[in-house]
Amino acid sequence: MCNIHATSPSTLNNNSAQILLRALYLKVMATRSRLIEKTPHPEQRQTSPIEAFAMDSKAKSILSDVLLLPATRGSILSGRNRMNALGWNYLCITLTADIDLLEIASGRDGLEAASAALVRVVKWSQSTSARRAVLHAAQVFDILDSSRIRESHLTRPDLVLFVSALVISQYVLVCNHNTVPLGAPTFELLQDIDWAQIRDEGLGAVTGLLPPLEHQRAPAMANTAQSFLQQGGPISFGGEFQKFGHIAARRMARKFAHLMDGFGKWDGCSYSRLLRARMMESTRLTFDWLFSY
Repeated sequence: MCNIHATSPSTLNNNSAQILLRALYLKVMATRSRLIEKTPHPEQRQTSPIEAFAMDSKAKSILSDVLLLPATRGSILSGRNRMNALGWNYLCITLTADIDLLEIASGRDGLEAASAALVRVVKWSQSTSARRAVLHAAQVFDILDSSRIRESHLTRPDLVLFVSALVISQYVLVCNHNTVPLGAPTFELLQDIDWAQIRDEGLGAVTGLLPPLEHQRAPAMANTAQSFLQQGGPISFGGEFQKFGHIAARRMARKFAHLMDGFGKWDGCSYSRLLRARMMESTRLTFDWLFSY
């Protein structure tokens, strides 16, 4: 495996950046598999993978490598390097959201499993990790909507979009306006995020793991992304205010599905159909689940 600190930013070209991202991805997946084996029962696991990483001494260096990329290797994620940015955001999603849990909650394994999973999804949705996952998922949509990327060196872009849709739609589905801070500003999800400034913000127990900035970071309210990560609040998507609940979740899923329909090379329409079916089932299950308590 490569060492992120071994190569200076000036010598890291696009090819080596792709190798670096692949290496980090493989390390994250291997670590996740190892941690899952240690806790075979899903109900005993953390709702956010990164919480489990933070408690494992071998995994902490991986977190630092991933989270420091925008600050130490920002050039490989900016400008025309949209494929690298896509890969990095997907990497961060795998750390901040349990995709398997979200799929189970959407009905993949049946009603009983979905009901149990929804309890954990609600808990996850109230965490800073969930809001961080939502930010990364929105970035994925923005990248694929504004560029013609139809391939990726980590995984298929249509799969990345499908995963991102699960994250945002499940978050919108289970969130409640009653938990939104009074007077909180509406946060626009489709905007450029200064990840070098955000660093490890919104990562729960991991926050504070990285070495301090050379310059003091701005107060949270001076950065709307930091404010959203810390406190939550109402959201908009492409300038459209998003109400929480099953109607908004379906509408959000349709936006992603429509974008997937253009992925002809990878037959993205299959993921589009799967997303629509999962979201229909998920909203029905959530409606039944809410009235069973």
